[in-house]
Amino acid sequence: MWVFLLTSKLLRLYTSFGYMEDAHPVFDEIGNHNFSALAWNSLISGYAELGLYVDALALYFQTVEEGVEPDHFTFPRVHKACGGIGSIQTGEAVHRHVVRSGFAGHVFILNALVDMYSKCGSIVRAREVFDQIVYKDIVSWNSMLTGYTPWASL
Repeated sequence: MWVFLLTSKLLRLYTSFGYMEDAHPVFDEIGNHNFSALAWNSLISGYAELGLYVDALALYFQTVEEGVEPDHFTFPRVHKACGGIGSIQTGEAVHRHVVRSGFAGHVFILNALVDMYSKCGSIVRAREVFDQIVYKDIVSWNSMLTGYTPWASL
């Protein structure tokens, strides 16, 4: 267990600094990737933060294919990738997975959905998700306001 935790921390360190070529061998060393979404989240997050959205999405779909259950940290990173490439179809598919997984009420995920729908050009859908957020935080409001910004001159 300690080896897994230390290796996961090293993996996160590499990905947070954008050293994806160093992160993959560490990921491979972890071995049983089905153990938890933690290692997968680190890689997905690393690619999403670097703007390598297609790679982040490919890892998400590989995660699902390998039977790893995404957690509430997985989905916001995947929605960032969907928004980054402007793929509302992929974003909606991931949104359905959020609902099936029981994470539809998490404000962290809902904020990411608002951002993703806005970036994909569906401000109406972004507003629908925003209206579902019971306890809106500063990120909720900023996500919605940022989504309206491109429409401000209309």
